[in-house]
Amino acid sequence: MLTLFIVSTLEGWPDIMLSSVDSTKMNEGPEIEHSTNYAYFYIIFILIGSFFLVNFFIGVLFLKYEEAQKAENKGYTPEHINWISLQRMVTEARVAHEKLNKPTGLMRLKMYNLVTSDPFDIFIMSNIILNMVQMAMTYEGSSDGMNNFLRVSNYFFTLVFLIECILKLITYHWSYF
Repeated sequence: MLTLFIVSTLEGWPDIMLSSVDSTKMNEGPEIEHSTNYAYFYIIFILIGSFFLVNFFIGVLFLKYEEAQKAENKGYTPEHINWISLQRMVTEARVAHEKLNKPTGLMRLKMYNLVTSDPFDIFIMSNIILNMVQMAMTYEGSSDGMNNFLRVSNYFFTLVFLIECILKLITYHWSYF
């Protein structure tokens, strides 16, 4: 039962499967890949037990949701439903943060135009991607030159993100948060 529970939760099931595949007869020690047919049991159990039952559960939820939606719209014509949807959309509409917090001062307006421009967004996004690549380049046993490069590039990315934060704080003040 514990094995089936572990496999159904998908937590740590490869270790259990590998132990089963290495098992032999009673009172004998394990042999590497002695009973490879056990792996098929785990794969089939995962496909049927986890994925099929989860999809079945989600299907039932969608069916109940659809039934509740039909019951809620009972007695309304399609025109009524469209009108209600339009009224909800109008009442829930909000002004975009950038438009609501557009600065009025000349210097802040120039910074606003800078921080909301597409080239600035592309520059920041490319720095985020390069920073992720730089963080992925760390490995144990790297040379001193590599460690220095990673440290200096980390300082550079930190400086870029700090400047971005300062520019946006000057532009948006506390509405930045």
